[in-house]
Amino acid sequence: MDVKEDRARLVRRLSRSRRGWKRRVAEKQDMIRFLRVKTRDLENSRSFWKQRAKTAEAAIQLLSAGAADASFSATAESRAISVTRAVGEK
Repeated sequence: MDVKEDRARLVRRLSRSRRGWKRRVAEKQDMIRFLRVKTRDLENSRSFWKQRAKTAEAAIQLLSAGAADASFSATAESRAISVTRAVGEK
């Protein structure tokens, strides 16, 4: 074999190798980019739903407090009416 042929083979092999690792690096960069975007989207979604749940819990607390006050008022009012009737009957 000729020295020129050996060098040509070596250059072809190294070029093919270089193309291969460049392709693998590009694929890995694409995967990293994809995972970063997915992580960002999931974090945004999680914070959105967390805020929505906190708002709903606060609304439930307000409604529960309002319902408790309303039931207490209704009970007190009905007791007052029955006491008034009982006193009026005597």
